[in-house]
Amino acid sequence: MHPLLAAQPAQIRELTEKIETHTGLEIELQHGPIDGVNFRIHRPKGRLDGILFHHSQETPAASVVAHELLHMQRYLIEGVPQLSQFVGWSIQGDSNVTGSAAWVEDQIEHWIIVPESKDRFGIVDGAVSWLTERLSDPRRRTPPSKRPDLNFKWAALLDYVSAEFFSPAQIYAAAELLKIEGLSNLGRQLAYEVGSVLIRAKNPQVGKEGAVMLVCKALGGLRGDMIRLLWIDGRARTFREKQLTKKLVIGV
Repeated sequence: MHPLLAAQPAQIRELTEKIETHTGLEIELQHGPIDGVNFRIHRPKGRLDGILFHHSQETPAASVVAHELLHMQRYLIEGVPQLSQFVGWSIQGDSNVTGSAAWVEDQIEHWIIVPESKDRFGIVDGAVSWLTERLSDPRRRTPPSKRPDLNFKWAALLDYVSAEFFSPAQIYAAAELLKIEGLSNLGRQLAYEVGSVLIRAKNPQVGKEGAVMLVCKALGGLRGDMIRLLWIDGRARTFREKQLTKKLVIGV
């Protein structure tokens, strides 16, 4: 186990050991500027060959480490599929189709990871801290766009973490931003539906597939064959990727 992970609180060390034991790989740490992705997997020949945790702080905070480990647990141990790529389609203003898929994937996963960070480790998730800073400073607030994909995160603030993590003033600020753009009902409904599918599903893999379908439907204009999902078998270190069938029409 890497020394920086070994220095974390006991529950985080236990999860680190669980992941490393399951995969037979030691989690590598890399310090440097972050380009938006903290957790990466190496698969040079189609097999899981390494797990990298990229961090910007010299000593990563427990909230950041817990967040990334929960991502790893879902993908590598629980076998939860990832939305890996949009084929021939991208979010408006984003020409990188893989990047668009990664952004949507992250928002869906945060529905599970943000509350679990608090329930399991007793810490406020790093993603919540980031948003709290922006909601506390009017100069840093970024109004959402009239698109469900960008509105999803803001709507989720009000529906699944607001009461526990945010002050009344911050909740009001987020609500006002949504109201200004006329997005309150649309975004909150999407957030509620996605959360319901993820939380109520007895099988986390099935729940994740359902959540992906809901969000992609809200994005509009997507056919099933434009969506690729990726499954990882952490113990066998193998991958399986599937492009959905064209017949599955999502949105209009």
